[in-house]
Amino acid sequence: QKHPEEMERISGTLMFILPLAFCATTTAAQSSNSDGLIEKACEAALYKDFCFSNLKSNPEAQDTDMRGLAMLYVKLVREQATNNTAMKAINQQCKEEYEDLLAEIDDSITAFATNSIHDISTWMSSAMSYVDTCEGELKEAGVTGPEFESNQTLLKLCSSALAVINAWALQ
Repeated sequence: QKHPEEMERISGTLMFILPLAFCATTTAAQSSNSDGLIEKACEAALYKDFCFSNLKSNPEAQDTDMRGLAMLYVKLVREQATNNTAMKAINQQCKEEYEDLLAEIDDSITAFATNSIHDISTWMSSAMSYVDTCEGELKEAGVTGPEFESNQTLLKLCSSALAVINAWALQ
């Protein structure tokens, strides 16, 4: 027979350990669920690994739905188009395209308020075409290095954003 002090100690230990075990199990399940959703979102992406790693590494992608993943990707496109030093150099080369690109992205973000998937997809497709046009201009001007690579990254982000938007539309 166990002594009352020993029972109290065991009980206290269990009261401490059980919630921790529950939290660890819940976190693992949430992570697994978000991985599955991210995989589904990136399933049709041209750059699957790129799409998956961008979402997997973003804490905002862990507790959201497919709409949230789509919006997150559109915001990643906007961030890449505005905050990167190399992008600022490209903006000088492709100023008009990037002004139009940012307008299309902003329209896409606004359209999330009404869940207008068709409009979001249309504007992101237009944004991607501006990035593609800029790539042609960069090649023509002989621009290489970080500026060209940043434009390539932006092109992959746009492509991945469209894949996630389409996954959202197919739900």
